[in-house]
Amino acid sequence: MNRRHLFILLSLLLSGILIWLAFRRVSLSSLLRILEHARPQWILAMLAVIFLDLFIRAFRWKALLFFVSPKASPKKLLELEAAGLAVNNILFMRLGELTRAVLASRDLEIPLSASLSSVAIERALDLGSLLFLFTIVSPFYPKLVPQTLRHSVLFFLSLTCGGLIFFVFAEKKKDFLISLVNRRFKRWPKVSEMLEGLFNGAAALKNPRTAFICIALSLSLWCVDALTYWTGAKALGISLGYSGSILVLAWAAAASALPTAPGGFGAFEVLVESIMVKLGTPIYFSLAFALLTHAAMYITVTVFGLFCLSKIGFSLADISGETRRIKETF
Repeated sequence: MNRRHLFILLSLLLSGILIWLAFRRVSLSSLLRILEHARPQWILAMLAVIFLDLFIRAFRWKALLFFVSPKASPKKLLELEAAGLAVNNILFMRLGELTRAVLASRDLEIPLSASLSSVAIERALDLGSLLFLFTIVSPFYPKLVPQTLRHSVLFFLSLTCGGLIFFVFAEKKKDFLISLVNRRFKRWPKVSEMLEGLFNGAAALKNPRTAFICIALSLSLWCVDALTYWTGAKALGISLGYSGSILVLAWAAAASALPTAPGGFGAFEVLVESIMVKLGTPIYFSLAFALLTHAAMYITVTVFGLFCLSKIGFSLADISGETRRIKETF
């Protein structure tokens, strides 16, 4: 058994354990009764918010790619974003990011390194934006978010922002730093390649207008994502303020970092259920809320993303081959 198969096996095992933990104290019939009374108008609102998320992602990616592909259409980038998220929801190893980078390189006729570096900067902007929002709302929940956790989040926020600023303004030292890394990490050439990609991707943020647009869209993206949970709570008649929605969003984002099955099944339910219970929601409604929001996001993004993937002319079977090609190229 190779490392990939072992990772898949352990991920499935962890998802199974977490699903059992989420459902161990509730009955399926009770959950179904709660979900049957969900308000359809709020479910439709939640679906609209999910699509708004995709639009914001597309416009942010356009801003990051402007200097290498100024004519890239938001429609094309929207399709690529959706396709990448769908692949993440279906395949292990989070291959969606690689997939959309490859497709962007092919369809926009830009270097693969440029598309990969833009994806890396997106992830850094996402992390910084989420940590910033969490830092803003966490003081309102001192019993749920201990001071040590708030300080840790603030520390990582500082590291993320400092890292982005460094990569934006240290371009003159780029060659020296890459050569230094090459000497120190001769056995791991990918380290210097990743470093160079971050430098190239961050170069777009040297333009003040581009930097402002990307930061504003990143913050807007996560503020919109919090609305997914707010509308989901409304659909089930749960009292959840907007600041509480940001807290739930942070817990859900933490779930995506765990090595579970694609889509975060198990981890999402356990963490969202736990924070909702801590916010005062009964456990049955907490799990129903987790199931409703997860299903809405997963089904909507996966179905739409697979449609976009087929429209682009790419199949899931092509992804493994492209992944091998990337490894050979880099």
